[in-house]
Amino acid sequence: MNHFFKRVTALFLWIWCYSGWAFSQESYEFVNKDINEILYAVSLAKNFSIAADDTVWGNGDFRFVGEDFDEAFDAFLLKNRLYVQKSEKGWLVSKIRFRRILEKSEDYEKKTEYGNEAVTESEKIEESGILKFSLDACDVTPARLFECVSSETGRCITWDSLPSVKISVHTGNCTLDEMVEKIAEACGGYDCRSEKNGFHVSRAGIMENGGGNGRC
Repeated sequence: MNHFFKRVTALFLWIWCYSGWAFSQESYEFVNKDINEILYAVSLAKNFSIAADDTVWGNGDFRFVGEDFDEAFDAFLLKNRLYVQKSEKGWLVSKIRFRRILEKSEDYEKKTEYGNEAVTESEKIEESGILKFSLDACDVTPARLFECVSSETGRCITWDSLPSVKISVHTGNCTLDEMVEKIAEACGGYDCRSEKNGFHVSRAGIMENGGGNGRC
């Protein structure tokens, strides 16, 4: 029922926005409204899919009058510490941004120059050490961050217990091991151990043999 009322509220917001656009120019004004409702209303008005994942919560403001919608939307994301993944199918808004970065090294350039057909491209990348990752997240639970990293990399990450408090992390370009370590450190008093199929996170000084909760 609560979900139904949110949808109805968003529809009225869209009608209000559209009426202003129809008689003058495209414009939006949302003040202290649920962010999910704002995205839904704007999506209806733009006739384009703009959705949020389960990390997005809280209220926000979004004001726009003019033609450069993308610039206004980027400002809205920045103010509310959100990120967006854009594709032809639509935009997905989240409090987490995960990126892969390929940093070419001298060894990689040599390998490319002389060629090595027996080695796959992914193996070349791994051997030359140029595959890096970057994670930016604002107000997200540690468990959700580890789930994201596991899903994006295909590596298993387990833990026995994690704090429920939301944290913010900006890792910069780093290896997967370094990324997991930085998230663990941000939890306060937690360490991670590299295992055969992934990582195990637990309180500092307490390293059991895997198990517990996790994402694989």
